[in-house]
Amino acid sequence: MEMIQAQERHLQDVYGIVRQSIEGTYPDYYPQAVCSYFLELHSRERILEDIRAGRTYLLLDENQYVATGTVLRRHLTRIFVLPGSQKKGYGTAVMDFLEQKAGELVKDAIVESSLPGCIFYEKRGYRTVKHCSVRTESGAVLVYELMQKKLREGC
Repeated sequence: MEMIQAQERHLQDVYGIVRQSIEGTYPDYYPQAVCSYFLELHSRERILEDIRAGRTYLLLDENQYVATGTVLRRHLTRIFVLPGSQKKGYGTAVMDFLEQKAGELVKDAIVESSLPGCIFYEKRGYRTVKHCSVRTESGAVLVYELMQKKLREGC
């Protein structure tokens, strides 16, 4: 396994992982309107902005990109693993990497966790600091958790 910094040429790889993950997992937890909201939230344009800023990474295993994650100081986001590649340690590898990157700059990290991710983050030591919700344009409500983890001691 190898984490690489995504470049513009990787836009479709990152977008594909995000889209397949949302379409393959989220309908079990959320109504279609919320799934569509997630797809808009993680649009090609927003992904490209993060790639250009040097914030997005891809996990490569056996010549295939299997997971992605983005870090902006203490905010870890857009963490997705291909549905067929889940439960193989890829999410852990991405989080280890992102937490290490964030820990170089800040003492704690935050994630905004969708329902499918809460247990995963709790097992990593994250704790819910706020219950959040957003009403989509269609009127559906997205419920998620703002979670935080101390990465290191310090001011």
